[in-house]
Parts: sequence; C-alpha cells; structure tokens
Amino acid sequence: MSKLLNVLILRKGECFWMYVWKILCLIVALSIAFVGLLLFYAFCRNVVYFRWIRPAVVNRAYEVRYISGNIALEYLMYGKGIRVVDRQRDDVLLKGLEWVAVPDRLTDTLAVFCKDGKRGYLNRFTGQVEIPAQYRRAWVFSEGLACVETEDCRLVFIDREGEVVIDKGLRYSGRFGGYLFHDGVCRAEDYHSGKVGLIDTLGRWVLEPEYDDVVSYTDFWQVRKDGLNGLLTKDMDTVFTVSYPRMSIGDDYIEVGYTDHTVKVFDYEKLFKFIYN
Repeated sequence: MSKLLNVLILRKGECFWMYVWKILCLIVALSIAFVGLLLFYAFCRNVVYFRWIRPAVVNRAYEVRYISGNIALEYLMYGKGIRVVDRQRDDVLLKGLEWVAVPDRLTDTLAVFCKDGKRGYLNRFTGQVEIPAQYRRAWVFSEGLACVETEDCRLVFIDREGEVVIDKGLRYSGRFGGYLFHDGVCRAEDYHSGKVGLIDTLGRWVLEPEYDDVVSYTDFWQVRKDGLNGLLTKDMDTVFTVSYPRMSIGDDYIEVGYTDHTVKVFDYEKLFKFIYN
C-alpha cells in the first residue's frame, strides 16, 4: 500500500498527464477491490450459505410439541411451517401446515389443522388426515362434534366422519371464541335475530335465542338481555330472573346489584339449598 501511495504522489517536475494517469490507476485499483468484495459476498451467500449451511439446517425444528405418545408437531425454521412426525418411526406424515389446534380432552381424538388457508382434521394418535382441509373455519371437537364454516358461509356441526349432523342456518359473527359443547350444550347465535341461546348435541334449542349474551360458569349460566342480568343453573332452572343491573360470579358467592343501587351477596351453599328444597 505504501509503494502504491508513493507511486501516486505527484513529484516535482512531473507533467499533468502523469498525474491523471496515477488517478486513473487509483480508480481502477479501487474498482477491482470493490468487484472482489462483491464476488466474495456472492460466494459466501450462494455457495457457503445456500449450498452448504442451509441444506444442513433447513429441516431442523426450533420447537417440538407432542400431541400424543408418538405423534409430534415440529415447527420448522425458515418459514417452512409445521410438519407432523411419528417420532418413534422417524416418519414425516404431513408437512406445510400453518397451524394445528388440539382438543383438551383425549377422548376427542381429532385435531384441527390449517393448510393453504383451508381447515381439516387429523387424528392426533396416528397423524393421518381424517377429514380433508376444505372448510373456511373450523373448531376443535368437543363431545363428539365440531363446528365448521362451509364455503357458502354456513356454520354446521359435523361428526368424526365429516357428516353434517346439525344445520340450523347459523352464521359466523366473530362474537365467540369457539363453538364448543360443555355438558351437552353449546352457545349459539341465531342468524336472523342476532340473539344468543344454547343448543344440545341434537341441535335443539334448550335455551331459546333471546339473550344478548350467555356466559358459562362452573355451576351456572349468566344471561344478559337489554342491559340486565339473570342467572340459571346448568339444568336451566331460574336462580335470578333477568332484572338485575349488575351481577358478579365468584368462586363461592354471587354478588347481585339491584336497581336501587343496593348490593347483596349470596353464598353458593345456601343458594342451592334454597333452590332445590
């Protein structure tokens, strides 16, 4: 480098063109160095990374989640999505999934998966697809049934074979986090009125859709209508009529606010004795 600088320094008596020649040499040297850096970067990127490093790690999972004894979900690096693997046999069963939702209960064997924007169901114990990805939306199975949204925007409930068993003309409104059965009933919204009620596993309204909202608790259903609250047991017996501006359900008490702004607190045990005796 020092020799190059000495050559490029204009000495006394040198002509103007010699000075220009040295500047041109400097430009050429810098250009060659720049091209060399570009070639080095291209080599590192296209050969070292894409041909040597990435193929060795592209199928590596940054997270593994078991959904049964042998079947696991592997979340792959580099945006490759999720694949379903039988870890005992080291066999890839499905790949390219966007997400998988698994039911809480082991008795509900089917898990929802999403691929290419469509939803279907796979068996969490075998990893095999039981119902192909064909729905706009889908929820996990609960008590043998699952709610799905068809291509014509209807909400229906299907069984494990994918057969429609409940079709009440429901539509998805986005108000509920999920359409799940608990103790034989599921919260549903009437498409025409927008009111909420409860249906059973046969599709019958066990609580007519006449409420603005229905909220589940361990022992009760809290119902709301026109800004007022009421309370029902799980058997649909009335605990409090829909006439209270405020209602709070605790672990072992119910706090009720009256229209005159007074508040009463009821003990669960005493309340149940009053209801059933």
